[in-house]
Amino acid sequence: MSGFKTVKRESVGAWIRKNYASYDGNVTPLVRDAEHTMVEEFLDLGVTVPPRGYKRYGYALSNLVAHLFADRVGALGLGFEARLTNCGMAAIATALEVIPEVYDTTGAGICIAGKVMYPETPKLIAVYVDEEASLEDSGDLKGLLWFCEEFQGPYIMFFETLGNGPSMPLLDVRGLFDAMWDREVVIVLDNTLLTCALLNPFEIYARIKGERGNPVMKFVYVESLSKYYRVDENDPVTAGIIVASPKVIAECDEIIARMGTYLQFPCLRELPFDLYGACKATMSDLSLRTGQVVASLRSHPKVKSVAYPDSLSGGVFFFTVDGDSSEVKVQMEREFGPSRGSFGHAESTWLPFGDATGGDPHVFRFAVGVNDSGDEVIAKLKRALDYC
Repeated sequence: MSGFKTVKRESVGAWIRKNYASYDGNVTPLVRDAEHTMVEEFLDLGVTVPPRGYKRYGYALSNLVAHLFADRVGALGLGFEARLTNCGMAAIATALEVIPEVYDTTGAGICIAGKVMYPETPKLIAVYVDEEASLEDSGDLKGLLWFCEEFQGPYIMFFETLGNGPSMPLLDVRGLFDAMWDREVVIVLDNTLLTCALLNPFEIYARIKGERGNPVMKFVYVESLSKYYRVDENDPVTAGIIVASPKVIAECDEIIARMGTYLQFPCLRELPFDLYGACKATMSDLSLRTGQVVASLRSHPKVKSVAYPDSLSGGVFFFTVDGDSSEVKVQMEREFGPSRGSFGHAESTWLPFGDATGGDPHVFRFAVGVNDSGDEVIAKLKRALDYC
């Protein structure tokens, strides 16, 4: 990209200090002038300073960071734009609120979503999509396509590329795009667990477009950025991203400004300037370490099963213990600290997933820490399980 000379792990704050020293995120003429200078220096991104009223600045800088991500994953060249939000769930909620209005998806009266998802996502679908929701198996493409045959009008499909639940179904994105390319459907993908570093839907989209031309289907991409993108070992900020058509992004801008879900400067400056580069630098090594941990657990006598997508990997897996799960929780807390629902932290995190979701109490979700070695995690898990 023209004009960018950035270190992959450099933070937005460090980049600002080097290039726009007067920019501190406050409401001052100096900040306003700095944002206008950014716009002029990166005309190829089409970033603007929104004509807002009395609000803190940061829109142009936020959009610049989002557009760099979209460029790195190949989305800008396909006609998509991008926006940051203050968390991943805000990105999902904003996209779901906008889609029915922009694409008029009321005709078929259906939203098809994956059965296995982050537990809060179906609640957002119920709130923002004024249609009946049908939960289908995202890991069974043949069954999914059979189910879709009866729907003719525009409708929404919402899937996690890798399900955030005990079975971790893996979506066949290429197969889905191929089947839906010439249909009136809006496909929304949440790619948080894998990230574009492991599975890039825009590369798939570009290949099919080269083979078949422009699609009838519409595509909206969302991802939480608070997982594998940190500049250091801290977790100071949550963020999300929406990548979609300019028409969808224009509507998202209105909602983000009205609801106050834009990413404010104090949080924005803690993110890596090159979000994709930071993630790519982390994910390959993290996947290797996680695979090492998974292999060890699969041979442990007190582990009944382990769910992990070996073909694409990642840092998260689910395992089911055979025995007294209450004692396992006590020992897991002793080894890894209190349970945490998030992941991508410097230290490994765990969650008694069954308890949290009202399911099987023997099911746990585990996320290997970005700074933990495989051997360290294996030793702690072995102590926790052997003691029970």
